[in-house]
Order: sequence, then C-alpha cells, then structure tokens
Amino acid sequence: MNSSNDQRNRRILVIDDNRGIHNSFREILRGAASDKSTLDEAEARLFGETPSGRRTLGFTMESAYQGEEGIELVRAALDKGQPYAMAFVDMRMPPGMDGLETIVKLWELDSDLQVVICTAHSDYGWHDLQARLGSSDRLLILKKPFDIIEVRQMAEALCSKWELLRRSRHHLEELEARVTERTQNLSQANQELRDQIAERKQAEAALRESELRFRQLAENSSEVFWVFSPTGEELFYVSPAYEQIWGWACQSIYEDPKQWFNNILEEDRPPVAKALSELSQGTKYDLEYRIRHHNGSIRWIRDRRFAIRGEDKQVVRTCGVAEDITQRKNLEVEMAKARDAALEGARMKSEFLANMSHEIRTPMNGVIGMTGLLLETELDPKQRDYAETICSSAKSLLSILNDILDFSKIEAGKLEFENLEFDLDEVVEGALSVLVPQARAKGLELRSEIDSKVCTFLCGDPGRLRQVLTNLLNNAVKFTEQGEVVLRVLPQEDTPSGVSLTEAVPGSKATLRFEIKDTGIGLSADARGRIFDAFSQADQSTTRRYGGTGLGLTISRQLVRMMHGEIGVESEPGKGSTFWFTSRFEKRAGGKAAPAKQKPLLSGRVLLADDNATDRQILRSQLTALGMQCTSAASGEEALQFLCEAIAEENPYALALIDMQMPGMNGMELAQAIKSDPITKDTRVIMISSVGNSIDAQTRKNADIDAFFEKPVKQSQLHQCLASVLGSAPLKRTKANNHTLSEARPRAVHDTRILIVEDNEVNKKVMLLVLDDLGYTADTVSNGKEAIAALRGHSYDIILMDCQMPEMDGYEAAETIRREFDRPPRIIAMTAHALRGDREKCLAAGMDDYLSKPIIGEELEAALKKWAPTDNTNAPVDLQRLRDVCGHAPDTMRKIADLYLEQGAELLPAMETAIRNNDAKDLGAIAHRFRGASLSCGSNSIVPFLNELEQMGNSGNLEAASAIYEKASSEFDRIRSFFESYFQNSEHTLEKEEMLARACYRGTVRPSDAAVGLREKVVT
Repeated sequence: MNSSNDQRNRRILVIDDNRGIHNSFREILRGAASDKSTLDEAEARLFGETPSGRRTLGFTMESAYQGEEGIELVRAALDKGQPYAMAFVDMRMPPGMDGLETIVKLWELDSDLQVVICTAHSDYGWHDLQARLGSSDRLLILKKPFDIIEVRQMAEALCSKWELLRRSRHHLEELEARVTERTQNLSQANQELRDQIAERKQAEAALRESELRFRQLAENSSEVFWVFSPTGEELFYVSPAYEQIWGWACQSIYEDPKQWFNNILEEDRPPVAKALSELSQGTKYDLEYRIRHHNGSIRWIRDRRFAIRGEDKQVVRTCGVAEDITQRKNLEVEMAKARDAALEGARMKSEFLANMSHEIRTPMNGVIGMTGLLLETELDPKQRDYAETICSSAKSLLSILNDILDFSKIEAGKLEFENLEFDLDEVVEGALSVLVPQARAKGLELRSEIDSKVCTFLCGDPGRLRQVLTNLLNNAVKFTEQGEVVLRVLPQEDTPSGVSLTEAVPGSKATLRFEIKDTGIGLSADARGRIFDAFSQADQSTTRRYGGTGLGLTISRQLVRMMHGEIGVESEPGKGSTFWFTSRFEKRAGGKAAPAKQKPLLSGRVLLADDNATDRQILRSQLTALGMQCTSAASGEEALQFLCEAIAEENPYALALIDMQMPGMNGMELAQAIKSDPITKDTRVIMISSVGNSIDAQTRKNADIDAFFEKPVKQSQLHQCLASVLGSAPLKRTKANNHTLSEARPRAVHDTRILIVEDNEVNKKVMLLVLDDLGYTADTVSNGKEAIAALRGHSYDIILMDCQMPEMDGYEAAETIRREFDRPPRIIAMTAHALRGDREKCLAAGMDDYLSKPIIGEELEAALKKWAPTDNTNAPVDLQRLRDVCGHAPDTMRKIADLYLEQGAELLPAMETAIRNNDAKDLGAIAHRFRGASLSCGSNSIVPFLNELEQMGNSGNLEAASAIYEKASSEFDRIRSFFESYFQNSEHTLEKEEMLARACYRGTVRPSDAAVGLREKVVT
C-alpha cells in the first residue's frame, strides 16, 4: 500500500502535572525530526515501498496537566477524527486521578492508544502494573529522569506501531474487498457455483455464530455440553461443568473419550451402550443412569443426545447435554415415601371412619329399631309425638356420622347423589321436627312457610336436601337466644307464559330458594367471608359456648353446588342472619295437589287470631293452600270484631284458629268468649300454643276447645286436624292414633328358616322383634364359628350375617360356608360400615345381599322376600331337585328313589364296618360316594353328616365317627320314610298324570297346560 508520509499519525499527548516535563518533551520530540528511524526502513520493506526520497516528519505534541483534562482531549480528538497515536502519562498527578486511573479511562475511550507510564518512583513494579491494568502490549514504562534517546525511540516505535496496526487493518479490509470482488466475478460467471458459495458462507457464518453462542452457553452452564464424533471415539468439545459433575479434569476426557462411559455403574451400562450405537445412525436418546464420581460418591445423570448430519445427510457428529439429577432423584425418593405415608394415612383414615361408622351405627340400630317397633304399637298422640321425635333425633344423630363420612367423601370426590321422588312438605317438616325440642328448650319460635307457587312434588335427593336444611336450621337455633327461626321456600325461576309454577310438566325443572332467617347474634363482615370454610366458626371464642365441628356449612356448600345451586348469607352483628341457598329439582306428576292419603276438606271460612305477624303469614298461606278462606286478626279484640261482622253479614266463620299467647285478650279468653255466645258457640275452635308454652292436660280437659296444636304447625298435621274438626265424624278432643288395633295390618306368618349371626345382644333383640313383626322366626348365634356349627346340625334358608364379630367375622364365615356346604343358604350381610366398597367386599366374600345398619324394617322385609325360597318345608328331601334330575317323570322319580334307598342300605353298613375296623381311607371313599348320590337325589338332610364322615376319613381321625354315623343313619331312616309316604300319597296324582299325558296325545290338552297342571297338583 502506498500512502503519503504526511498522512502518518505522529500525534502525542503528554499528561503530567509538571510543566517542566512538558517543555522537556517538546525539546526532545522536536529534535527527533532529524533522526533517521530504523522503523521507516522496516515499514518500507513491510509494505513494499522505496525508502529513497522519504521525508522525515516531526511529532505533534499536546499537553494535559491532569488526568481528567487528558481524557477530555482524547475524547475531542476522537470526535474530530484525529486520534492520538500515543500518550506519555505521569504516575502521580495530585490532586486528581493518578496515572493508573487515567490510563483505564483512556483505554475505555480508545483501545488502540499506546501508553508510556512516566514515573520517578519505584512504588509500582511491572507486575504491580499488570495486576492493576492487566497484561497489554500497548503499555511501556519510562523511569524519571528519562533518557532523551529512550524517549525518542519510544515515540518513534509506538507511533509506528499505531500506524502499522491501522495500516494492517486497512490492508486486511482491502484484501477482503478484493476477495469479495473476485467472488462476485466468479459468481457472475457461474450462477450455480455462486449459489453454492453463498450458501456455504451463510452456513459457515451461522455455524460460527451458533458455535459462539453454544460456547458461551456451555461455559456458563451447570450442565455438561459435549460434542463427539459419530462413533464416540473422538471428543471435540466438553464444557467445564464436566469437572464438577464427573469430578475429573476436562483434559482427561480429551485424552480418553471413553472416560465418562467407564464411570457409569456396570448395571446401567447396557442401555447406554445400545443407545450410543443407535445414536451413530441418527437416533436421539434421553437416558438416566448412575455414575461413580471421582470422590467415590454415586450420582444420577440425565443424558440427552442427538445427531448432526452433514450436507450428504450422513452423521458428522453427535451433541448432547448431561445434567446432575441426584437431588431430583433423592427428592423423588422422599416424595415416594411421603406418598406412601399419605396413602397409609388415607388408608388408616378410611379404616378409622369405617370403624367409627360401625361403632356408632351398631347402637343406633337398637335405638331406631326399637322406636320403629314402638311406633307400630297403640300410642296416644303425645306418646306418638315423643316416639316420633326420638326416632327423628336418632336419625339426626346418625346424620352427624354421615356428615363426617360425607366430608371425607367430598375430599375424595366420591360423594354420590340419588334421584328419588319426594314431597317437599315432608322434607321441610322432617327437618323442623328434629329441632323442635332444642327450640322449645330455648323458648324460640320455630316455623316454616312454603310459597303457594312452589311445586312440592319433586325428583332429586331428599336426604341431601334435608341434610342442608338441618345444618342451617341447627346453626340458626344454636346461635339464637330469643326470638324466632323461620324457614321459607320460594320459587326462583323464569316460567314460560301460560304455565303455572305449581304444574308438574314431565321433565321440567324447578329452581327453589330456601331462606333460614333467625334473630340471633349475627355475623361480622370478616366472619361472613370465612363462615363456609372447613372447621371454621364465625367467632372462634364461641366454640366452647356453642360447640360444633365447623363442618356443617362446608358440607352444605358442597352439597348445594352438587344440586346446581348457590349458597350465601346476609347478616349484621346483633341483627340476626339470613342463610339462603338455591337448588334445582325436576318436577314430577302431582303438582301442588294434596297427597292421595289426605281427605278433601269442607270449604268454609276460617278466622285466624295471632299477634305474631310471621305466624299469621305462615298459617294464612297454609290454610289458603288447603283451600280455606282465611281472615287474620292481630289480637283477640280484632278477632271478636271480625266475628261480629261475619254474623251481621250472615256469613259466619266455621272455624277459629287462635294463638293462646296474645297480649290483652289471650287465646283462652277469646275461645271462652266465642263458646259462651249462643250465636258463635257452634264455631269450631282450635287452640295453638307456642314452643315452650304447651297446654297442660287439666286445661285441655276443662276447656271447651275442639283441638289443640303446638307450633310449628306441620302442613300434614294441620290438614289432618282440620279434616277431623270440620268432618262429619263425632268431635274428638285429641288426635286419633295413627295405628289402632283395628287398623293394624294383618300379621303374616312365614316358615322361612332364618339364622341371625350377631354378637351384639341389643341388635339380636331388635332383629328378633323386627322379624317377629314381619311374621318370621329366627335362631341366633354370636359369631361365624357358631354359625357354621349351627349349619352342620340344622338347615336354614337365609342367614342374616353381621360382618364384625369376634373369633370369626362375617366375611370369613361366608367364605367358609360357601366352601364347605354344597347347598349353602342365602347370606344377607348386616354391616354398620357405610363406605364405598363395603357392599362389594361383602359380595366378594360370597354373600348374596347387603343391608346397612341401622336396619330398616321395610328394607329387611324386601330382602327376605327376595331371597326366601318359594317352597319352604322341613322335608329331608328336595323334591324339586329330584324332579329336575328326572325331567318331572313320576315313574323315573320312583325308580331313582328306590335305587338310592337300595344303595344307601348297602353303603351304611359298609361305613359302619370301616369305622369299626378303623379304616379311615375306606370310610372316606364310601362317604364320598354316598354324599354324591344324596346330592343327586336331593336328599340334602343327610349331606352334612356324610360330609363330616368324608373329612374324618381323609384326615384319619375317627374319634367322633361313630356319633356322626348314628346321625347319618337316623337321617337316612327319615329319608326312607319320606319317600315311602310321598309315593304312597301321590299314587292318585300319578294316575291323573298318566291320564293327562294320554289326553295330550289325543289333542284334548296341550302339553304345556298338562305340565302346569301336574306341577300344581304334585304334593311336595
């Protein structure tokens, strides 16, 4: 490259706080213009120039007296495009930056600037400077006082160096330009070659950039990045993380590329070796294996690799990344242990819930069973009310257990809903009746109101609805000390025009809103926000006072959601609360009409006198729903005024419903006034008393009152009372018993043989009483062993089997019975467990059916009817079995029976001989043969004894064989007598069968009819 000498950069900056130094440098550098630098010749030879005629140039020097000033001069020179080639920088320049700080700043502005440090001290040696500034070829040291020749040489050499650096760059740029130009020319000559070169350059550029990024990523990653040859024999690259993960130096794996593989545990090598062989074919892999670290520890590695293909689609190298997953593996082990512990905890929790269910349901079986039996007896109204309340309370107590089980099922997502037809009135009244004693004890008014537009005949899960209502009502009563608790049911849906809300269109839906309003302590805003959380109460300080688990509202919220509704609360502290929820049901046929069991009421006017506005509204709605014309009065005086007006209008009231507790004129005074007046004495009077203010028996006896009632008034009871009072029947002062002796259903008598297997004495008694009420008799034993022993001595049709018993439980007993008895009885499980899977467990054990305690009479009766045998006698022979074998042919039956009796007469003495000779093997063989023949002929009564004899023969123990043989012989005599009696008594029937058979062939009787007739006439 040829360039003029005047374009050389010989600009020098001197930074020193001593002005004398600057003058010295000027003198030295000015004199350097006449010296011939050997660098010129070297430069000429380097760039191919002729040294002759070369004019020596001087230096341009500028001065700065502080580091900051020098930095600004360098910045300004760069902005003008006139950079300095070099700078002399003094080491100490108080009060500003020292020389080292200045040099750092100068190099930040211009990295090409050549620097000479001028120092008169030995504070900093070369190694100190390198430690501060780093190793650089742009830095020299000049000691003060400095030599003139040394300064000139430094100036010449460093300026030339700066110039050579710039020229080499420029020369390189020209070379690249020429190459580019040449490349373009070649590309224009050959388009295909140009495209290939362009693609290659792009690929190379992308590869360089990718490799750069890869290297940057690899150098700073905690994972091992490596690049191998396709065969894995050569390692091209491994990242520094290899030293941390494997514990070996990177250089060692370059020397031995198989080092990483050799450190894999021997049992983990085969899959890795296989994956490596497939990797060379282009298949990627993702493996986890263990290695032995250099320090001897075991580590888990996740190794992911893939193949890189060249232009010819051949694998040119393989790349991968490996990471240490030891911590993750350890965590997985801990998580597995935690999971196992959680599963064990869940199992124990489920087992605990099952046991708790059993322990609670077992005594509840006695309570509910006994009260059910009590309700079947003749009771006066108060006794019946008490018994019904006991039964309802027991069921409520059972619902507490169900709450706990339900909460567990909700957590597991296994809560199930039924879809049954039900009457909303009965559900509401049932929920209220449970809480009447509690409300009465606190003196609270407890009442309900169902809007007349609500369809009460619905399809859904009445049990779950009652559960929600009971929870909310129980909370309302619990947190209310005085006042009232009111349950209202309102419609909440958009009804098409022309369709009544009470009409039951098949498949139509009804969305109802339930509101439980109380006058209790109320809730704060914070309490309203968490009241539906599990185990939470509005005020934790109230826990000791009011008690409770805090599960009721949580379960209620989940149940409401599953009924496609919402739940919420409106409340203020000290002003009571209104809990509400919505639920969606399907309407069923029947609408709002009264149930068929209710008699229609005589139409008439009713006067209602009650000072409580809520009670008036509820009773008015109930009366209106029953078809009565109701007028309501808020006091006794107002009621008398209405009575007088009705008499004047010649439209008197047929009935007066009077609240006993009213201010001013109370209910008794109003009733006395009505009955004492000749004009109104025929008006029927029903007295209603509030909870906690019941009317004593003497008052009832002396008062001229037609009927008495206690709030809350149930719709069904109100209807029954009005029908009684307004009917044509003679007037009665008390409610008729629901079940009188004359109305008691006729008691059926069944001959089904039943065995009760139950260890709880109360439950035994309950089951015997329930079965007796249903017309059955039964034997009882206390565990599975006793049940098996009883079956060996007697024949039973049905076993009612408890599941949890000492010595041998119901599951084991059922399996043993199925295994040991050829014609076992039907087994119905009775279990207090009520969790998912209990029914399946019972059936898997060989039981035929499942009843959950407490045992309900109707359910038990249905199960007995389902499994009881149609022909139930104590006969030693199953004639139906014999008929099945003989094809219902009487002659064949007789021949088979005679053959069996002949064979038995031979086998019995043979068994006796074997027992006398202590020949166990012969006894077992004979008993086995005799048992098979007995089963084929239906001679079931002898089978248990033959079975025992066979077992004794097989075991070789004949100690009790003689006693069992005597029983078998006695039973065989019974079988012989039975066959002789049967065939003797049925001779005339056989003759009729032959006649009917001949008639069949003549066409007078169809064969099917003949067969039916025969079966009906055969004596069994």
